[in-house]
Amino acid sequence: MLLTTLLLNEGALGQNSFQPDIPSSSNQIEEQRWIAVTDTLSLDELLDVAIKFFPVLDIDENNHLIGQMCVSKTLHSQTDSTLDKRLESFCRGVIYSNLNGKEFDIYSEYVNTLTEVSKMNLGLAKEDRLLRAQGAVMMAMKLNNKLRQLFQQEYTKQKHMLHFLLKEE
Repeated sequence: MLLTTLLLNEGALGQNSFQPDIPSSSNQIEEQRWIAVTDTLSLDELLDVAIKFFPVLDIDENNHLIGQMCVSKTLHSQTDSTLDKRLESFCRGVIYSNLNGKEFDIYSEYVNTLTEVSKMNLGLAKEDRLLRAQGAVMMAMKLNNKLRQLFQQEYTKQKHMLHFLLKEE
């Protein structure tokens, strides 16, 4: 798929017209960015944003964790004083696009994580158990190899239109 940007050029009749700026090589296509880079992140920093879309909302009477992916009430407002909406949008889009993917089934990864964490003895008081469960699920998702691979792959596919660079690890 060839991606092009449009440049405003002076037309033959003195009027402005749009003409595509077509890259001449595959290297130029890979290097071409549609927007300016405003930040540089590590994969861990990117995943710090992504994992907050996997909240634990409650614990039922059978000690099962109740979660809902990508809900409007995410953990971002409780953990970050400054929110980068573009970064959140990228993360949310990657997760939604791969909920039940063939290569990356993020929904199953989340459900498996909730199931494993619910088996842990997280304490007696429900509030304490909920906080510990939230932390455990966030850490497990951050360390999840499939989620890490997915975000690395999606960054590579979309980097020409992202406002950040991902540091090499």
